[in-house]
Amino acid sequence: MVQKNVIYAVSGIGVIMLISTLVLLLNSIYFQTVLIVSLLVAFSPIILLNYLEYKRVKLIEMHLADFLRDVAESTKSGMPLERGIESAAEGNYGPLTDEMKIVSSQISWGVPFEDALLKFSKRVDSKLIQQTILIVVESYRSGGDIGDILETVSGDIRSLKEVETKRRSDLQIYVISTYFIFFMFLAIILVLAKSFVPATPQLSNVGKIIGGGAGSSVTEEGYITFFFHLSLIEAFFAGLISGQMGEGNIIAGFKHSFILIVVTLISFQFFLAPDPFSAKIAGEIVKMSPNTISATSTEIIYTISSDTTAEDIAKRVSDATKGRPEWQGFSKDKITFTYTDCMPCENGDIIVQNNFILVKRSAKVAFTVSVRDGGYTVNIRGVK
Repeated sequence: MVQKNVIYAVSGIGVIMLISTLVLLLNSIYFQTVLIVSLLVAFSPIILLNYLEYKRVKLIEMHLADFLRDVAESTKSGMPLERGIESAAEGNYGPLTDEMKIVSSQISWGVPFEDALLKFSKRVDSKLIQQTILIVVESYRSGGDIGDILETVSGDIRSLKEVETKRRSDLQIYVISTYFIFFMFLAIILVLAKSFVPATPQLSNVGKIIGGGAGSSVTEEGYITFFFHLSLIEAFFAGLISGQMGEGNIIAGFKHSFILIVVTLISFQFFLAPDPFSAKIAGEIVKMSPNTISATSTEIIYTISSDTTAEDIAKRVSDATKGRPEWQGFSKDKITFTYTDCMPCENGDIIVQNNFILVKRSAKVAFTVSVRDGGYTVNIRGVK
């Protein structure tokens, strides 16, 4: 009961995190990551509870053959079946011991022997247990040689479990293969998102392929989001397939899904963490020569969530162009912020001044960098 209370409490915390994320972090660059973590915290405890029950049932099935064998030996020595079960329940059969003690207690309280066994089969969600109990009950009613019948059933269960164990062992290679294929898939996705997409701006013209309308463009941020969702879907279903193949049960696959989803989250956060806004702007400035008379960069969409200053941008530009004579003397005075048609700016979510941007609330914006006579203007506009 204590375990269940703890599990439900953790799940409740996850639900609170989920609601808070939807209310407070909807426009944050960390929204997706925190949302996934909240979902894991909210639902993983319930899935864990189901998985623990699944493992408990499997342990009961595993010990059932030995238990029936010991009961058969007791009945062959002349002991009544009820007394044989009570005696065998004193042994160590894992969670089956507790269940058999419940059966013995119910019998001692006056519950009919058959009803006590049938109640046990209903408590344990297992076709093997239910079929075995039906055989025991029918044998008890018919008054046949219950000892021989129990020995036969025990042998059949043991053979069945041996086949299941061999099957799991043989299929482990497929579980390993599923993991290997997923990690290859994730590595390819990370390489595409890290190297190929940023180096191929023409890809923005195919926005309609992944959800945009006609004429839509998809930014680098959009592609990373798309790849992230694709990886999460792959992680979830690869885990379920691993569970089904390895243990013959989808519930067992949730542990694999959990592992693969966590690996995906960590990989994207470590390798594809979004650059600060100042780094994005500095990167666009570096692409332009200070000797350029007039030029404007392509528009880039970005979710801004922290303050940005011209000084920070100038430092990043200087670090990136160290040793290049044309950039010597570059300073914050060459950078100016402006905005046009910017709803977040008009609402006060972000405050744009000549040489700094203050962020009151995360907002999605688009920006361009224009150079004219050695001066750089960063223009911000709102994006729905």
